[in-house]
Amino acid sequence: MKEGGLNLIKRRRDTFFAKKVSRLQHTALTFLSPSNKFEIPNMYHHIFALHSKVLRAMSHPKRLEIIHLLRNQKLCVSDIQEMLGLPQANLSQHLQILKEANILKTKKQGKNVYYRLSHINFVKASDLIREVLVEQAQDLKDQKLVDELTLKMTDLVPLVHDPVCHMRLSPKTASVGIKYQGESYYFCATGCYEKFIKNPAKYISSVNKK
Repeated sequence: MKEGGLNLIKRRRDTFFAKKVSRLQHTALTFLSPSNKFEIPNMYHHIFALHSKVLRAMSHPKRLEIIHLLRNQKLCVSDIQEMLGLPQANLSQHLQILKEANILKTKKQGKNVYYRLSHINFVKASDLIREVLVEQAQDLKDQKLVDELTLKMTDLVPLVHDPVCHMRLSPKTASVGIKYQGESYYFCATGCYEKFIKNPAKYISSVNKK
C-alpha cells in the first residue's frame, strides 16, 4: 500500500479515537459540572431544611400541648381553646403554624373545623424527647424534675379521666399531673389544670359521682 494510503488510514483512525475520547470527556464533565456536582449535597440540605421547619413549628410549649391533645382524637377549635385556656386569636396562630408545617390536618363538619394529627409519629417523637429529659434529670440528680416527669410518663395503667373535661387519658399522655390530698389527678392540658386548682372541690365531687 502506498504511503499516502497508510497516512489516510492513520488519520481516520486517529479521528475515530479522538471522537471517542471527546465523548468520554464530555460525559465526565457533564457529571462533574457545577449544576450536577452539588446536586447530592443540596438534596441533603433540603431534607435538613424540611426537618428544621417541622422542629420550629413544634418548638413552643402550647403547640406541643396541642399535639398531645390530638394524640388519639380530633378536636374542634372551641374544645382545644377550653382545654388550653388560650385566647382564640392566639390559639388560631398556633394552629396555623402547625398546619403550615403539615403536622395538623383539618376537616370541616357542619359549622366546626376539626383538627387532627397528620401522623401519629409526631406524638411518638415528643414522647421520646420526654424520656430523654427524664434520663438527663436523673444524671443531674434533679429529683424534683424526675418526679414531675415520671409522674406523667412512667405509670401507664390504668386509664384515667381528666376531672375537668372528662377526657380519657393515661398518666403518660397527660399534659399535667398533680397530687392533691393524697390522690393523683391528670389533665389533658393546662386550661383544665388551671380550672381545677381554682376550685378542686367542684371537680373532685364530679369525679366521685362517676
